Amino acid sequence: MLNKHTLRHIGPVFVSASIFMLLAGCNSSTDNDGPVGVTAEEAQMLDDAAEMLDERQADFDKALSQQPDAEPTAEQ
Repeated sequence: MLNKHTLRHIGPVFVSASIFMLLAGCNSSTDNDGPVGVTAEEAQMLDDAAEMLDERQADFDKALSQQPDAEPTAEQ
């Protein structure tokens, strides 16, 4: 049978063990150095894709600025 003295010592041990197990579950893997939920490789791929889209938008804007204004046609 457990007495009060034994129960007083089990509590802190149980709490310490629980905290240790929770912290052990926090993985600091090098595969997940990117934003939350994204690996470093996936973050780099997203950055590359965003850069490509920015370049396309710049090319599109440049092409639009070089076009002469179209003459409005009269509708009858």
